[in-house]
Amino acid sequence: MPLRPMERAEGQATTLLLSHLSPEQATQYQQYRSFDVVGSLGGNYRVRYGRADNISRMADEASICCGPQSQGESLPIPDVMLAQYLALITDEAAFLRVAVIRAPWAEYMSCSCGLCQSGHWRTYRDVAPAYYLR
Repeated sequence: MPLRPMERAEGQATTLLLSHLSPEQATQYQQYRSFDVVGSLGGNYRVRYGRADNISRMADEASICCGPQSQGESLPIPDVMLAQYLALITDEAAFLRVAVIRAPWAEYMSCSCGLCQSGHWRTYRDVAPAYYLR
């Protein structure tokens, strides 16, 4: 039985994602459907399988929701993960400026992104120390 178009697209997107990851990251993805990333400014992140709320900042366990490339429900999830990965490794500061971070110390506010089923927290620039935004 032939694959449906979305299944075929998912397979192709996975192949593309794996081709950009290091061997260690590729192994992590194949075992856990997540991988660790060091951003261009040295931040450590874990990118999990998903479109939104799928990145964790390792330093403080904050959850990153709706990063700049997390839009697009018709895209295969590995394509979204690849866009997030590339944004983190090429310009971590720009990624964080537009990301919504659910940090332990942030105030709760309602969600308007349309992707989340729950609320957001304040944006990163509202709660982050200034040294993250250089």
